[in-house]
Amino acid sequence: MGEFDLTVISLGAGVQSSCMYLMAVEGVLPSADVAIFADTQSEPMYVKDQLDYLESVGGDVIPIRRVTKGSLRDAVMDLGDTGFSDAPFWVDSDEKEAPGRRQCTNRFKVQVLIQAIRAELGIKFRQRAVGRVQVEKWIGLSMDEADMATPPRHRVYKSITNRWPLLYDVPMRRGECEDWMVSRGHPLPKASACTFCPFLRVDQFRAMRDAEPEAFEDAVRVDAAIRNVGKRPQFVHRSRRPLREVVDDPDYDDNQIALFGAECTGFCGT
Repeated sequence: MGEFDLTVISLGAGVQSSCMYLMAVEGVLPSADVAIFADTQSEPMYVKDQLDYLESVGGDVIPIRRVTKGSLRDAVMDLGDTGFSDAPFWVDSDEKEAPGRRQCTNRFKVQVLIQAIRAELGIKFRQRAVGRVQVEKWIGLSMDEADMATPPRHRVYKSITNRWPLLYDVPMRRGECEDWMVSRGHPLPKASACTFCPFLRVDQFRAMRDAEPEAFEDAVRVDAAIRNVGKRPQFVHRSRRPLREVVDDPDYDDNQIALFGAECTGFCGT
């Protein structure tokens, strides 16, 4: 641990990253210097509640920084004439279903996290970090997501070493993370994702509709707004049907569809 100038937990406030954070707080894992939550300003209120809880039990041990680039929702709604969105919405076509270009993770999560790390280290705008500092970044991928653990590709990451504690230090699957938190008396986090995330399953949208109707109605508005922008209609849900229609359809079930391969590579929903 001493070889790093800063050890950071990438905190998404979902199951795995919450478990990782609490393990560090309770001494099951080595401690970290700081946990950083990149706020898209587009997540359900329960994500903020989960963060508040983590801060209440561990903030004096590992402080949590909440940083943001702004509202991803506003960026999505302001598509202009290009039709290109930061989020990988599903494009209507006669071919196999496929999401559009994904830029939201990089712009609203990864780059925001990097800037927060620079701020923690006191590195100013335009100052080089490569060769000056070494940072260890913890990512909350569990054993059932091991194929998503990839090394950094961009040159800016030469100063950052990724670490996956739930793969190598305390190997655990998602269900084991849930069991560990419950056994310690911690509330079970819900999935951390934007309200209009195109990788949410229909049962997750139904849960949102029932528990946070305002968040669901806003996701419906986003879905309607992206329909006729660009060359082809776009949809929030992979069925390529209007969101309210598919959510209210009792016969539709996509729980058997594996979505992990399309998720946000360990930064969203962990």
